[in-house]
Amino acid sequence: MSTKRTFDHDVLDPAEPRRTLLELAEELGARLRDEHRATGNLTLGVHYADRSGSTRSRTQPEPTAHTRLLGRVRWVL
Repeated sequence: MSTKRTFDHDVLDPAEPRRTLLELAEELGARLRDEHRATGNLTLGVHYADRSGSTRSRTQPEPTAHTRLLGRVRWVL
């Protein structure tokens, strides 16, 4: 299951990606709960204007569908 957001412009405000990640966690959590599922592994992919990209994966201590726990995952890109 995945969710994504595409920005129409370069993001210069460091708070904007954080807000977006929390929105995506909320969306993903709701979809997981609707389907009575949980996840223990999250992957974040970022694609830049120059067509390069970064991908990071994190494994949760236990599977969850709770938005708050999904949104707490820390990413270092």
